[in-house]
Amino acid sequence: MTETHLSTEPYRLKAGDIASFCGVWAQRNRFNRISLIRFGVVFVVLIIIFAAGRSVMPETYPSDPVLIGVFYLLAAAFWAALISFFLQPLLIGGLQIVSHLLKAAPPEQSVSLDETGFTKHQNGAVKTTEWTEVHDVKETARTLLIFTRPNSALIVPKRAFAAPENEHRFVLAAQQYRDHARTTPTASKSAVPADAEQVF
Repeated sequence: MTETHLSTEPYRLKAGDIASFCGVWAQRNRFNRISLIRFGVVFVVLIIIFAAGRSVMPETYPSDPVLIGVFYLLAAAFWAALISFFLQPLLIGGLQIVSHLLKAAPPEQSVSLDETGFTKHQNGAVKTTEWTEVHDVKETARTLLIFTRPNSALIVPKRAFAAPENEHRFVLAAQQYRDHARTTPTASKSAVPADAEQVF
């Protein structure tokens, strides 16, 4: 790449930026191991609830044992899937947005990057993360998301660039640097502790 250092203009996160992150997060985690475990737990709990409901109100359930079993399985599977794979991600995303709206004005920040990693500048503090510590880089219509952990990402809104070509160069550089780090086993590890990473 011809440029080795790229940066954004100072920006503040908005609710729409958080929603963009939550949408990508939901897609990435909808069918992961934790979600599948949650589905199994909810499924079993619903089977128990349906069985208890039949003992209380037997007239509302089919009388045939086979039909009862099929009804339990289908109903429990439907509601468990709805809760685990759709409602739960929506709830988490909604809580993130509400939390953002209830806070005072978010601090102004900016991000710069080069071949070694990206640097976040906020309130006079500077934090650098090497590309070897980045899990993924995702682009949405509104943002660039640099995932520092499976469930957290640095959010860079596209409005933080003075011109579309600046945005394009920044996004392309982030993706290429991350891809290069992923295919370079000898790349050095970052000195930044993982628990120091922040979502927003």
